[in-house]
Amino acid sequence: MKETIDPIKQKGLIRINQQNFLSRSHYSETYDILSINFESLISSSAPLTTKKANVVKMLLKELISHLPTDYNEILKLTLISNQKKFQVYNSINVCLLSLLIGRVLNYSNDELLELGFAALMHDIGMFAMEGMIYTSETFSKEQRENILLHPSNGLLLLEQFTQVTDDLEKAVIQEHEREDGSGYPQGVNGKNIHEFAKIIAIADCFEALTHFRPYRRCALPYDAIQKVLQLSKNQLDRIMANSLVNALSIYPPGTCVRLASGELGIVTKVNEGAPLSPVISLCYDRDSHEIKESKVIDLLMEKENYIIRVIDLELPSQAESLMV
Repeated sequence: MKETIDPIKQKGLIRINQQNFLSRSHYSETYDILSINFESLISSSAPLTTKKANVVKMLLKELISHLPTDYNEILKLTLISNQKKFQVYNSINVCLLSLLIGRVLNYSNDELLELGFAALMHDIGMFAMEGMIYTSETFSKEQRENILLHPSNGLLLLEQFTQVTDDLEKAVIQEHEREDGSGYPQGVNGKNIHEFAKIIAIADCFEALTHFRPYRRCALPYDAIQKVLQLSKNQLDRIMANSLVNALSIYPPGTCVRLASGELGIVTKVNEGAPLSPVISLCYDRDSHEIKESKVIDLLMEKENYIIRVIDLELPSQAESLMV
């Protein structure tokens, strides 16, 4: 259930929320370096090389080594909107989200590396269609047919510069397959879809919903979680959807909430394995007075307090522009 608040409070909360996401952590540098190297790898103006792929894998190893300590910082990076080159950042963010899900599933570091690389390469076949990616125009029948071929085209590209294992092949080919057999390119159903592909599909769905596209505005993380759970009834894997919830919580960072205490605040961190009990930065007290000094509560420690509803903070265009 959602609560609507007055426009003045809403504007203030959006501003506070933006400041939270605009603050850069020490981990941001690793994210930026990975983005630059991935873009260099898939750039149409430069050859695909094994050396570039190995640099990307080395950066992924570095990233995986930070997962236990920088969990929330990594999660926050995936929620920052990037309207320019959004397809590049989609690949990076899907990689990070997949790793967070893999960690919930107790994957080893070697398994995380293979999953992360597969997630990073999940849409490599789309980069050959750059003109289509960044357009808001309706696709023609021929363009739609070309899109359906991008998993197979991506696999052909991968074979040019890296060893394609069975896990990598199935992850790239099957990421757009669905549990009910309604996906593409082969229309296989749930029991025949590789686990990596199921994870990447969940991560890709959440990432796409929470980020800008030329043809629509982005959804708030809470709404995206609800959509993923809805799709897990027939199209997405339910176990993987629940793993996403355990990784991100029902209330991901940036969600504005009302507490049982009457206070109002914004989720800043999640507690792994406790999807209903994130960390809240309080903004207004129970009497609707603005809290001037920083006050943070951890709902995992506050047994008498809990979230009763989400505050509806639909981002206006000017707020979205801050997150580019």
